[in-house]
Amino acid sequence: MFKRWGIKMNIIRSTVASVVLVGSVAAGSFACATPVTAVINTTGNLSVAIGQNNSADEVKVFLDADIAKTIAGHLGSQIGTPSVTFTSPINVDAKNGFASIDAVTSVYHDLTLTIAKGFTFTDLVFDILSPNPFTITASNGGTASLSNLPNGNTEFTALSINGTSLTSISLHSDLGFSQIKQFELSGVTAIAAVPEPTTWAMMLLGFSGIGYLAYRRRESSAVRLV
Repeated sequence: MFKRWGIKMNIIRSTVASVVLVGSVAAGSFACATPVTAVINTTGNLSVAIGQNNSADEVKVFLDADIAKTIAGHLGSQIGTPSVTFTSPINVDAKNGFASIDAVTSVYHDLTLTIAKGFTFTDLVFDILSPNPFTITASNGGTASLSNLPNGNTEFTALSINGTSLTSISLHSDLGFSQIKQFELSGVTAIAAVPEPTTWAMMLLGFSGIGYLAYRRRESSAVRLV
């Protein structure tokens, strides 16, 4: 009799334990489903958001495969122009095409994108795999810090605002990046060439010489008339 009750009690305890375990798992699943709210703080003429800008003139950047501190990229195709340069203080591993820049070892901490001289752009779209907190520094003086970011592959857009444009954007993470990929630029524009100071000096010297010659000719004509 007591043995039968003992068996029943064990069955009851096992059932209760199973219910508690299922409840814990269910509660854990609900906790995992809670959306992550990213923290993004910006200063100056820069706006940053999670997701893509979907600009009509968005152009993909195609990378040249290489393991180096400087990686070449091209707009629109593998041989497109203008060119884009990626620089890092340490070697990074670039995959060919509309692809990724990966860490050679575990992580890299800095990556700067610079467009070819004579061109500007307005925004950059890029993806980061399992992003750690990181910062963005733009050539127009704008900055951004991002934290509490979602796991997995996350897409970001860094956009110049208030009528400004960009020539470069730098990304930095104290904890590092394992992979940044699928770069896209919008608002790519060729800017008018500005003469160098030495060019201005030569032009002024040339104008002065022309003026002096004209003056001498008038003086010679006046002497002959007399």
